[in-house]
Amino acid sequence: MKTLTQRGRRAIAPVLLQAALALSANADTTDLDQVLAAATTLAKSDHTGALEGALFLCQDFAAASRHIMSFEKSLPATRVFDNLYFVGTEFVGVWILNTSEGYILFDAMGNSVEAAKHIVGGFSALGLDPNRIRYVVVTHGHWDHFGGARYLQARFGAKVLMGKADWQLLDQLDEQGPELMGQRPPKVDFAVSGPVDLTLGDTKVYLMATPGHSPGTVSALIPVRDGGASHQLALWGGTAIPPTLEPSRPDSDHSWRHQGLTQYRESLHSFRQWAVSRGADGVISTHPFSENTSGRLARVAARQPGDAHPFVIGGKGVDRYFMVIDYCAQALKIRTGQGEVR
Repeated sequence: MKTLTQRGRRAIAPVLLQAALALSANADTTDLDQVLAAATTLAKSDHTGALEGALFLCQDFAAASRHIMSFEKSLPATRVFDNLYFVGTEFVGVWILNTSEGYILFDAMGNSVEAAKHIVGGFSALGLDPNRIRYVVVTHGHWDHFGGARYLQARFGAKVLMGKADWQLLDQLDEQGPELMGQRPPKVDFAVSGPVDLTLGDTKVYLMATPGHSPGTVSALIPVRDGGASHQLALWGGTAIPPTLEPSRPDSDHSWRHQGLTQYRESLHSFRQWAVSRGADGVISTHPFSENTSGRLARVAARQPGDAHPFVIGGKGVDRYFMVIDYCAQALKIRTGQGEVR
């Protein structure tokens, strides 16, 4: 088959996109190549790279795990919106939401050393006062997300929110296991088990329990401002897709406690519908590699007056982002049926 010319590729792109959208509307397929092609087509429909960031999830489980662990560089502390900042590394980061009564943090880095370096250091670089930290929303009970929360509690009096199921599980886990990695969990001030409106000053954040990646994963819808424009950012709380259809068992050899791929997809579908219906027009993650945070931060730094915001992808873009993740989950489901997960 001859290579398509550039003009030919442009002509066929809308056809491929419609096919990808149509596949999503139908029942799951068992054709792995078709699912992977649909995910890739949707990802390439976005010019910011956010959707392409999620494509690593379409790799087999071992390859996706290696991909995750390849990120380690620090990223610049950045004011992304008028009231939202980012600090952290390529691997894991923290989003800082400014309100009239203080800051809400989403995740807390992996330990006290990282929290002091990236969070407190980031606050200093950004000209912010860490003594105004009021809440830390922990997206799920894994060390790389809650590890610095205890430090923030002790130093700044921050209140910690975590999914109820993860909070209840922490005391049962091996201190050196994959969830804790030797890190002491924080005291949980508020346990999230359903929809929660977290209000601080002039700002309301919407939280939703989305079990799957962990039993108590929490996702969020975050209001931000860009000049005179208001936006809603959807933060999916659990990135990696569970390697089995059903929840892991305490006596199993799986790498972490999760609720299974089936529950992950149910939560993904619910959150996708909920976020889009509430006007979400952007996506962020505390695992920056999963939505191209680094590339988009660079575009924020280089942004000129009148340029589109790199973190605003529109309602269709948000919907397609979660469709890409769902296609990747379908791919893993197919591989599970073929015995190719590991």
